[in-house]
Amino acid sequence: VLFIPIIIGSHWIFPWRHGDWVDSDDILKNKQVYLNLPFFVGRAVLYFIIWTVLAGNLRRWSLQQDTGNHPETKQKMASMSGPGLLLYFLTVTFVSVDWVQSRDPHWYSTVQGLLISVGMSLSGMAFMIVLLNLITRHHVFIRQPHGPDLVTSDELPLADFSTQARLNDLGNFLFMLVILWAYMATAQLVVIWMGNTNEDITWYTERGMDAVRPNGWRWYGLALVILHFFVPFLLLLSRFNKRRLWILGAIALGVFIMRAFDMIWLFNPTNINPHATDLAASIGSGPLDILWSLIAPLGIGGLWFGGFVRALESRPIIPPYDPQTDELIVPDPQLAHSGGQAEAGIHTPHENTRARGFGELSSEGGTAHA
Repeated sequence: VLFIPIIIGSHWIFPWRHGDWVDSDDILKNKQVYLNLPFFVGRAVLYFIIWTVLAGNLRRWSLQQDTGNHPETKQKMASMSGPGLLLYFLTVTFVSVDWVQSRDPHWYSTVQGLLISVGMSLSGMAFMIVLLNLITRHHVFIRQPHGPDLVTSDELPLADFSTQARLNDLGNFLFMLVILWAYMATAQLVVIWMGNTNEDITWYTERGMDAVRPNGWRWYGLALVILHFFVPFLLLLSRFNKRRLWILGAIALGVFIMRAFDMIWLFNPTNINPHATDLAASIGSGPLDILWSLIAPLGIGGLWFGGFVRALESRPIIPPYDPQTDELIVPDPQLAHSGGQAEAGIHTPHENTRARGFGELSSEGGTAHA
């Protein structure tokens, strides 16, 4: 639904939608077989269908682990995830061509699709860490409901699952993705800049790296390098930072915010006034366009987050019948909550873990019972 305004406003977004430009440009004319509105919309519909099928099936099978022991669901999820991952990278590569690179049809990059995929993975990891921080800090408990196959109705604080080792692993994943994003972006810059051809360097000259006609985007790019890479990179070198949930959550929140600014870096400079010398004037609509670029993600993100929270509250955070649920139980309370004192002890026999089950979210305070 949110893609419909892009289709309606495609005339203001993509140069290949202007017939007079196409007629006067041989490159655009030769690309009309691929860059035309019906085919563009058809490909977008195909991308959404593929993503919906993959996500829908994985979610449906995951929810089955909330209702009973279905050992075949894990095999189904594994069987789909392998080919699905390859299909995901393939579709995102085409998306990078359709939605990003076609805004400047003379420019292309073979690494852009992978760079966007890595950025999406980085956003997901950062969001997951921020969410874990929020849930744990607000003392949300995992409620174990009564049922015919449940042994007890104890409540287990989520903080007891956030051990130092697990937080360190999450920090390492975030650290790896930050480095991979920077590596891919640097590789693209080095290859294109060393080639130094007119068709290739437009991506960077539009972003202020033109010695003859610089613009304000060069300062934006410098800030992105510092805040998106160097700051989280240096902070995540410390095991102390990775093993404290509130510190790791703050780092992840910073990375997540910078992901939004990276999206602005991908799209907005294509509309620049090449003679501008400051950032506001270098964007087509000036400060109003900058304001819209900040408000739109908040509005769309707010709608998505509202639906996400509703879904989160209606389902267990931890699937009770997942084969790996047993591994989540912390045998020693002193290991819990990022190395601090555990809010409550958990002494559950390993063989009874899955039978007990985990239920819905609760914002009520309280203590867990052994």
